[in-house]
Amino acid sequence: ATGAGGLQTFIYAVMPQAFPLFISYAIIYFESNVRHATILGYVGAGGVGFLLFKYTGTSDYDKLLGATLVLVVAVTVIDRLSSRLRQKFI
Repeated sequence: ATGAGGLQTFIYAVMPQAFPLFISYAIIYFESNVRHATILGYVGAGGVGFLLFKYTGTSDYDKLLGATLVLVVAVTVIDRLSSRLRQKFI
C-alpha cells in the first residue's frame, strides 16, 4: 500500500514481527539441549552426564557433588540469561 517492494516489505514489516519469536525459540531449544545433553550423557552418550555416571559408579562422591554443583550453576545461569534475553526482545 505504501509502494514498498517485496524485499523492503520483508525487512521492515515481516522481520520485526517474526524476529522475537525466532529468538525465543532459539533460546528455548538451547536450554532444552543443555538439559537433554546431561540426561543423554548419563545413559551413555558421553558429555557431562557421563561424568555423573562415572563418579556414581566409582563412589567418588566429592567429585560427583562438584560436577553436580557445576551443572546446576550452569543451567541456572543459562536460564537467567535466557530470561533476560526474552524480556529484552519480546
